[in-house]
Amino acid sequence: MNILTLVTHITVILASVFSLLVLFRIKSIDNITLRNYMSLMCSGIILFTSAEILFWVFKEAFPSYADIPYVAGTLVFLAGSYHIYSKQDKISLSIKEIILLIGVLTGIAAFLFWMIYYIIIPSAGEDGLLTSVLNFFYPLGSAAIFLISYLYQTHSGKNHGPIYYIMSSFFFIFVGDIMFSYTSWTGNYGRLGYAHDTIYLIGYIFMLIGVSLAYFMMRNTKQSQRIKQKVS
Repeated sequence: MNILTLVTHITVILASVFSLLVLFRIKSIDNITLRNYMSLMCSGIILFTSAEILFWVFKEAFPSYADIPYVAGTLVFLAGSYHIYSKQDKISLSIKEIILLIGVLTGIAAFLFWMIYYIIIPSAGEDGLLTSVLNFFYPLGSAAIFLISYLYQTHSGKNHGPIYYIMSSFFFIFVGDIMFSYTSWTGNYGRLGYAHDTIYLIGYIFMLIGVSLAYFMMRNTKQSQRIKQKVS
């Protein structure tokens, strides 16, 4: 195990520990939407941690059993992001944002067509359909999580520290997924050195900051409540 892999494992394990601590105190969050969001995101972090460990156990084989918690975690993260975005009281987009959104959706549609027609179908016979689908699913999933989280941060008018850091983590995970999928498709996995592993590590560090910040905020709130009770 190289030092980068070791640091990555330590980072995701710490993120899982803080996720468990947050889940243990989850009922202290009064806002039901935020409570559900943090429950889903913490569950996703725990799934990603198990996936990272399994990926190392299976000597970075792809696909492998590690992809089960990877896929499940991505879906859970996506559900959490969509949940908090959809629960906003009022969602209004400016003309510029509507044009930008149409452009992004058009780009995604073109990307999907290109991926399916030129990548997935031709490579299905060589690499296997599952490998092609996963190479397509991971960057698309992380991009969707980041985009939905970004829209929430933009339109909520609130600066939620934990949500901001968790959102930021998926920008780096998206970049890492693009690099991973590209090298997997081209048969050049490993030739980028530690570049994509470093990108993933940065993403996990942001994720750790987000969930640990959520825990300390919850703990401080609990302590403040106890002090108020003693004073009263």
